[in-house]
Amino acid sequence: MSRGRPATLLRVYGPCGASARVSYSYSRLVGDGVWQLPAPAGLFDAGDSIREQIARQRDAPAGFAPDVLAIFEHEPELIDVAALHLLERHFAPGLHEEILEAVGLELGTPIPTRRRAAGFRAAVLEAYLAECCVCGFSLRVVDGLIGVDHIQWHSHGGPDEVPNGFAPSIIICWTTAPSRDLRVRVARSVAGKSARGLLEETDGQEIRLPVDRQFYPNPGHVRWHHAEVFKGRV
Repeated sequence: MSRGRPATLLRVYGPCGASARVSYSYSRLVGDGVWQLPAPAGLFDAGDSIREQIARQRDAPAGFAPDVLAIFEHEPELIDVAALHLLERHFAPGLHEEILEAVGLELGTPIPTRRRAAGFRAAVLEAYLAECCVCGFSLRVVDGLIGVDHIQWHSHGGPDEVPNGFAPSIIICWTTAPSRDLRVRVARSVAGKSARGLLEETDGQEIRLPVDRQFYPNPGHVRWHHAEVFKGRV
């Protein structure tokens, strides 16, 4: 059982604080009949959980069960169907290509996208006065420096409405999120040359909210974002 690459993928793309472990694929997928272990003797405890230390010592191999593998070999297009289903159900569209590249899977089917409503970006920028909701940065001349993000991902049922949008600059859009008390929360996973300054200067400060209270971030969408996306503390 190898921890390196799968553990990295879980850390990068899994929700913060999630209890998912590399070993789950050995127990849960085997239990579902999707995977098989060629030599399972002694690998599982009384609760059907895999003994990780023993599995690592044996470098226990695992893979698709013969019947599942036969289906994929007979109908390879089902690989695309399964992969797209997992991506659409669990990840934002902007991560799909990145995840496929990370796992080394090239699809033969174009990745479908759910187009957001026309005018959503403009409406959010207008509500936030075209300023970064974290630092106040504003530059109208060069379009695109102020981004617009869905708080609850569009791919996961988030509506194209201003209370489900916020406007960070592209410099900080992937490292910050609104908290339930409408303050900036900086992900503890942020690293790099400017990480210390970002943490010290912005973490905990009040978000620059829209003037009109009806456009404030919706609490339900904020709760969803912290539970499913944000890699830091609430």
